[in-house]
Amino acid sequence: MKKLLFVGIMCLVLASTRAGLASPFLVCDPHASATKFQLEINGEVVDADTSGAAGALTIKHDLAGIAEGAYVFRARAGNSWGWSIWTVPLNAAKVLPNVPSGFGIVE
Repeated sequence: MKKLLFVGIMCLVLASTRAGLASPFLVCDPHASATKFQLEINGEVVDADTSGAAGALTIKHDLAGIAEGAYVFRARAGNSWGWSIWTVPLNAAKVLPNVPSGFGIVE
């Protein structure tokens, strides 16, 4: 299996999980030969949620359930031949935005 390279594939959207806002997702570009993906999140390996069909499968892993804090993510793709090598680690943090204050409507 060819070496799996994610070139700019990990777009980590860590948005607030408050009502009305999108949940954060970890996503990647489509991969032609992958049939499954795994993520390593701070050392814990989990099967990644996926999107798409064979020949264009992508990671679309919901991160809404993770707590605020610093994270290290790695990913790898798999198929009937086995698993690729792990990607280069991606360091990210999940933070909630500050509540706006100090403004108002005046007459």
